Amino acid sequence: MGRITDGMTPQKAASILRDAGFEVDPLSLRLERREELWVMPLSGDRIAWFSTTSESARLLAFERRVQELVSRHTSLCVPVSTFMNDVVEVRNAVPGLVDHGVLFKTFLADSSLAQRFGHELGHALADLHGSIPASQHGDWLPKQLEWPLPHHEVIEKIDVVIDDPGLVAQIDHVLTMHETIVVDPSDLVLLHGDLGFHNVAVEYENLAFRGLFDFKDAARADRHLDFRYLIFTPGRFDMLDACCAEYSRLTGRTLDQQRIKLYNAIWAISHLAHRAGTAPDELSCGRTLERDLWWTRSAIASLSA
Repeated sequence: MGRITDGMTPQKAASILRDAGFEVDPLSLRLERREELWVMPLSGDRIAWFSTTSESARLLAFERRVQELVSRHTSLCVPVSTFMNDVVEVRNAVPGLVDHGVLFKTFLADSSLAQRFGHELGHALADLHGSIPASQHGDWLPKQLEWPLPHHEVIEKIDVVIDDPGLVAQIDHVLTMHETIVVDPSDLVLLHGDLGFHNVAVEYENLAFRGLFDFKDAARADRHLDFRYLIFTPGRFDMLDACCAEYSRLTGRTLDQQRIKLYNAIWAISHLAHRAGTAPDELSCGRTLERDLWWTRSAIASLSA
């Protein structure tokens, strides 16, 4: 069976799944487009992924390899692939609640819950970073994340997005600071690469950490990068502090929180640059221009706090 086209429908997806031995009702299926992939939630906490191009098939294979490595060497709950052919892959999802908005609002309102969750994430990251032997990483793992773009490219895009020479000068300075970072080889670990509320599952009743998913951005890079989104709103470091404390207790490594703040600022800037060509009121990665500017300015200010 060849690759699917943009004309994918629930009926076609159901037919593909039936050919693979899965009984599904096309009338109850929800098909979603995620970049080059089609995604369909199935019963029993399963998800079917349909690849549309050779590149999307390669990405699925990469993520599957990372998940298998994490599942084999850690105690973390991650998706497990149970079936695959050249068109569809079926994975057991991490069971639990997946809702970025609920987590953000809850932890924003309740510092004690934010700290508890940070403690749980510190335990999870210590397991992820410390349990997989470096010998298992290999050349197949990227040595850096997709962002940030080169310094000059970020500035070019920022100049399209905003007309604020003062902020652009601050951004230029932060980008230069980032370029001076020297990562000790002992800080190179297998990263999740995009750890945030959008890629964790929690218990329905108490929002306790349940597991991780979406490893498509995994890389062998600076361990500090996996903490950058734990500053989940500017000026709030309670979750990050709890996470770093637990991580250090388990690993014996003291994290550089100033570097984590710098990474948070760099990713805020990267998201702002990513808006090039997007109208101010249009959502880009879930935010308007106003929200991206707020994040960028606040993250930059935190570097001197």
